[in-house]
Amino acid sequence: MGLARTLVTGAVTIAATVEIFAIIAAALLADIIGRKLVLIGGNAAVTIYAVPYVLLAIMFRTSPNFFLIATLLLVVFAIIHGFMYAAETAYWAELFPTKYRYTATGTAYHLTAIVAGGLSPLIITALVGTQYIARWWGQALVIALYGIISIICFLMLEETKGKELPE
Repeated sequence: MGLARTLVTGAVTIAATVEIFAIIAAALLADIIGRKLVLIGGNAAVTIYAVPYVLLAIMFRTSPNFFLIATLLLVVFAIIHGFMYAAETAYWAELFPTKYRYTATGTAYHLTAIVAGGLSPLIITALVGTQYIARWWGQALVIALYGIISIICFLMLEETKGKELPE
């Protein structure tokens, strides 16, 4: 999008700093209301936020206040991500028996990274190409679909809050 590297790096740094506090808050909330509910809520939020996130970034890319707008967009995204990230570590650990925990969580985590992380740029490039303004919906669609897929998966899994860790 032709943005200055310092602008983007500064916005990401501020958002990452805010995310630290979001992770702490989400971890405490997950201990109170449950991991599954926090994870579903975070994925619902990212699904809903996908369209305004992409649209606003494109709409305001030439604004003199773009640093402020980009920072705000990224801070909101970081808070949502913090909620998902905080609850998932406890959730995965509590989901599997000790004997299989490392293998199960590692396999699930890394296969997801390969499938979702590896395919996302290819899918978005196929949908958007070089027309990131006219085809803004491609990126939003991929983000929202990943959120919906995650919600469906979490609905099929059990809540682990208060569960004894299986041996």
